[in-house]
Amino acid sequence: GEVVGIQLDDVLAAPTATQPARLRVLGKGQKERMVLLTADAYAVLQAWLEVRPVSDSTHIFLNERGQPLTVSGLEWLLRQYGQQAGVPLTPHQLRHTFARQVTEAGMPLTSLSKLLGHAPITTTQLYTAGADPQLAQAYQQAMAHVGPVTPPPVSPAPPPERAPVDTAI
Repeated sequence: GEVVGIQLDDVLAAPTATQPARLRVLGKGQKERMVLLTADAYAVLQAWLEVRPVSDSTHIFLNERGQPLTVSGLEWLLRQYGQQAGVPLTPHQLRHTFARQVTEAGMPLTSLSKLLGHAPITTTQLYTAGADPQLAQAYQQAMAHVGPVTPPPVSPAPPPERAPVDTAI
């Protein structure tokens, strides 16, 4: 719902050398909050805006008829992309994945809670259950020292041996 509700004037600031891009979203109960975008995410958004169809709508994301994208339309698109990739995909799964990834990268739970728009931090804890930032960081450090592993070349399997045919009959 937050994504399909974003309007053109909700893009508040481009990224700078010291600040990420900012985007205004309306969450549950029409509560307004700021969302931060990486420079890469902002570049993707700008690329979309350059090819976005001309429309009377001020919504950023439009369907093929130039109307605002709906929640069910977004869910349908994600299902299609997920099928192409061979994974089930929903907006909520993306939200949970994001929460786990930034937690494992070391973001404090209180900051993540604000970013996700959760009033009680216990809700954020549900999103990050099983995330272990220390384990993830230790793994990344160890793998950096191991270096790349090259798998052995795969040769085609020889054809199965066939039993001799008795032609003495």
